[in-house]
Amino acid sequence: MLYQHKRARRSEFLTKMEGHIKELEQLSHKMFYEDLTLGLESRKRFLQILVAISQSNDQELIQKAADQFPVNSLYNKPLFSEAEATAFGIVLTRVRKHIEKLLLFNCGLYTHQFSSIASAIMGMNEMIDEFCVCHNELDSSDVDTMCQILPKINKKLCIVKCFAGEKGSRNANEEEKLKLQQALQQLGNKELMIQLDDCGSELKNN
Repeated sequence: MLYQHKRARRSEFLTKMEGHIKELEQLSHKMFYEDLTLGLESRKRFLQILVAISQSNDQELIQKAADQFPVNSLYNKPLFSEAEATAFGIVLTRVRKHIEKLLLFNCGLYTHQFSSIASAIMGMNEMIDEFCVCHNELDSSDVDTMCQILPKINKKLCIVKCFAGEKGSRNANEEEKLKLQQALQQLGNKELMIQLDDCGSELKNN
């Protein structure tokens, strides 16, 4: 009787998770193209599903979620909780396709959330063409993590007002710019640029 009960609960759990996978597939197709305001609920729902799947610790389900990860994704104001950033990272590191755009714009990212996502990027087998962390609340020390993920980015890292300042988010200071420039030079990727502000300032490996 106990065995049958456990089996029924497992079946119910798998049915629920497969429903989540199907919903992820639907969301991944429309999230990037939705209006930033109207699409906010879709982005929040996407993160909620990632949390549920990652907390299941079912590696097959996590891989299925990673296979539904959109090639182009824009997140604007779903504010990432630590649980959501952790789940996002767990799934992202399993992605097996080339990512064109991963734009985490105005997501309330602090050091812990950013570290979870950056670690996932470093663990990916694939590359990202464009990665954006504009308008967040990162610490100055997070510039070192940015330098570490540069080898995984092909074309553009956008860091406009991504650092926490005394009066809101701020652009990179001279010390942070220097670290990024040195990392670019060591990398040697002449196609990669770092956008520093909204006025067109950028770093390149000249």
